[in-house]
Amino acid sequence: MTLRLAHRGDHTTRRGRGAQIEDTLAALVAAAQRPDCDGVEFDVRLSADGVPILHHDESLERVHGLPLDAVKHGLWNLWCFPFGDAHAAT
Repeated sequence: MTLRLAHRGDHTTRRGRGAQIEDTLAALVAAAQRPDCDGVEFDVRLSADGVPILHHDESLERVHGLPLDAVKHGLWNLWCFPFGDAHAAT
């Protein structure tokens, strides 16, 4: 049996839907609602103060345009950055 997993949630623009920011609650929910998806895969890292965060890359630059290392900041500092709707994942 082959499992079909959504990598970092469903952050695509297929079937006329708008893209979700990867590794957010919105992307995970979108993947869970897809009939062709058996599960999701995502990366968990620890912020500088030990709080689990969902983020694939070490840097925040590719997804959020911020040239910062996610794990070098505490959750409160990360919360203050302009991530759009990405805060829903925390």
